[in-house]
Amino acid sequence: MKQIDTQKLAAKIKTEYGISEQAAFEKAAQIQLDCPEQLVQNVYEWVEERPLTDIFVDGYSLPMILYIWGNRDFLRAFRLMQMVANGETKQAEPAIWEMRR
Repeated sequence: MKQIDTQKLAAKIKTEYGISEQAAFEKAAQIQLDCPEQLVQNVYEWVEERPLTDIFVDGYSLPMILYIWGNRDFLRAFRLMQMVANGETKQAEPAIWEMRR
């Protein structure tokens, strides 16, 4: 299984979100620490600017959430997928679908 490169992830976060290097590194380290095993591939793909694979967890995937929202907020979608992977689907669903209203 691919490993998350914290340095590359931090650089990607800094570029995409326009935050400081320190804040980006903290977010990257947290993702590396808390990333569900099934989502590691999506994080790797995002960092490498590859198309995201539909990895379904309880009926949801990162590309699906981003499509529903019609935007590219990977970190927010990732947080929601973490919740889904941790069995908190009911709590995540309102945020997943809020952008459709």
